[in-house]
Amino acid sequence: VAIEFNDTWTWNGATWAQLLPAASPSARYALTMAYDVATNQMVLFGGINTSATYYNDTWIMGAPSVTSLSTVSGPTTGYIPLTITGSGFAGLAASGAVMFGTTAAASYTVWSSTSITTSSPPEAAGTVDVTVTGSAGTSPKTGADQFTYSNATWYQATPATAPLARLGHVQAYDPATGQTIVFGGFTGSYQNDTWSWNGANWVQVDDSADPGCTTTCTNSPSARDYATVAYDVATSQLVLFGGYTGTADLSDTWAWNGTTWTEVALPGAGPSARAWSTMAYDTASNQLVLFGGTGPGGLKADTWDWNGSSWSLLAPALSPSARSDSTIAYDPTMGGGELVLFGGSNGANLADTWAWNGTTWSQLSPANAPSAREDSVMAYNAVTNQLLLFGGSNIGAVGDTWAWTGATWAQLLPANAPSARSLSGMAYDTSTSQMVLFGGFSAGDLGDTWIMGAPSVTGVSPVSGPTAGGTSVTLTGAGFAGIAATGAVMFGSTAATYNYNSSTSITATSPAEAAGTVDVTVTGTAGTSPKTGADQFTYSNTTWYAAAPTTAPSARYGSAEAYDPATGQTILFGGYSGSAYLGDTWDWNGANWVQLSPATSPSSRAFASMAYDPAMNGGELLLFGGASTGYYNDTWAWNGSTWSQVGNAGDLTCTTACTNSPSARQKASMAYDSANGGQLLLFGGGGASSNYNDTWDWNGATWGQLAPT
Repeated sequence: VAIEFNDTWTWNGATWAQLLPAASPSARYALTMAYDVATNQMVLFGGINTSATYYNDTWIMGAPSVTSLSTVSGPTTGYIPLTITGSGFAGLAASGAVMFGTTAAASYTVWSSTSITTSSPPEAAGTVDVTVTGSAGTSPKTGADQFTYSNATWYQATPATAPLARLGHVQAYDPATGQTIVFGGFTGSYQNDTWSWNGANWVQVDDSADPGCTTTCTNSPSARDYATVAYDVATSQLVLFGGYTGTADLSDTWAWNGTTWTEVALPGAGPSARAWSTMAYDTASNQLVLFGGTGPGGLKADTWDWNGSSWSLLAPALSPSARSDSTIAYDPTMGGGELVLFGGSNGANLADTWAWNGTTWSQLSPANAPSAREDSVMAYNAVTNQLLLFGGSNIGAVGDTWAWTGATWAQLLPANAPSARSLSGMAYDTSTSQMVLFGGFSAGDLGDTWIMGAPSVTGVSPVSGPTAGGTSVTLTGAGFAGIAATGAVMFGSTAATYNYNSSTSITATSPAEAAGTVDVTVTGTAGTSPKTGADQFTYSNTTWYAAAPTTAPSARYGSAEAYDPATGQTILFGGYSGSAYLGDTWDWNGANWVQLSPATSPSSRAFASMAYDPAMNGGELLLFGGASTGYYNDTWAWNGSTWSQVGNAGDLTCTTACTNSPSARQKASMAYDSANGGQLLLFGGGGASSNYNDTWDWNGATWGQLAPT
């Protein structure tokens, strides 16, 4: 009669001693067992009993094991509740047994030998293993125990200029020039314009001879959508391949050097004509790798390498299935650096994950993954060390954000995110520490810009203040949520005190600083705002001091003074000395006044009006009116050496009754308005019997009265 046992014994080197575990496998024989040094676990599998019951159960004696987490991601601030599932949790210490990376969970509850509830502690951005330590060791680290910390918060930027709303464009970061480039796409028509992101605005950068072009940019690849682009480290250029014109797929290859596009391989000298292929640079193997797409003949499953001057067809032992619309990016943390490819379409949407190691593809088996989709975007975030995937389409557009941990996918749950979309562009801009997403398609073409990463400062008001500091300054921008209470706002290299108003507004007090112009920056959890012209604040030690010119006009008041940019002169005319009206002309040279001797001059007077008109004869000062024993309405121009009377319908001898001029007056206001078509405007003043509120415009030859509402 066969008898099976389930007792456990230990050998101490001299004798046997029976152990009495609280739980044991059922009685059996012909089982297998081995000690796994890597996991600190005795592993028992299978066997049979006398009733001919065959077993395929696995039993562990030793370190606990973690098989899943109910929540696999959360913010760096921590305190996200989750359930840890596994085995061997019985008998844990009351504290210190559950670790998120190197940080202990603040507290946890062991519900059974297979279940623990806890909350994530605060931790830096990145992926950590959640481990459980028992009396016999610590749970082995696996892809199933990973928790991803992310400060992933999207915010919408508000650039003053941007490309037209579009889909199917290409977008990539060019480290050689510090540009995030957008090219082409479809806006209702096929485009071939090129734009660059500077951290706050989009700037069109192609075709200096053809500014504002959209579909016929002459020094660019032809208009298209669904091309593919990536940065080639070997040649320090962005490389663009293929696409679709609306009538044909393309097979041309172009390079962007920061200022212009150049065709570097003719059609047919590489991959066949196609659209919806995907391409990325593999730093570990120094390969610019292109995969798949669709074109004449259908879906593609070929892998190509660009060496800087020509294409080579590679022959990997294993490849993803033929597909289009997949997404690919380089992950430097994975296996010494590998390309990661996700999803796409082969007629049905796909959800598989593949890695390229320089010679072949291998399919990965992550515990979690985004749903099947096509036309998503993916890029590596160098600040958080995460490969991020956003959006795509699976029947309809999706708007979720995922991080690749190196072993599995973790869905991030940012408080704010772009709307669901596909066919957008995304790139990580190292120069601004920003993940930049532009455009795409949902119910229609999109033209919005979203940022994950460093804040951006788009306005400073006021833009100047004294070197002593103390000026209240309002910063406008985006991505200000979550900044630290101190140290986040800098005026140059000096920290400011500030109040957080909203994710788009901060009120700061300028600190003391030396005279000059500084950038006002805001630092968030994902970096510091890029420096742009919009964030500048000027410190000035605006202190009056008495000059000591050796020559100067006599004491007076009511003179007219203005700067003449055409001649570089600051001209002073006339005034009243207390006993006489004056008609002299003086020029300030930076140290002294110099009396000029014009051939002709206006009559002596005070309280004339004077301003510079750039439109008149290449730029001249214009003087109007004033008063002495009566009131004047004559008009004079200064050409750098003399005065000449102008206007007045040829009545160049009038003084007080010039017929085509404002009525005679003194103390009127006059200035040139360059913003509204170029107008030299005169307003108000006082005459012999009344004050005026009329408005006049000088057109270079005569005055015309305006009628503002």
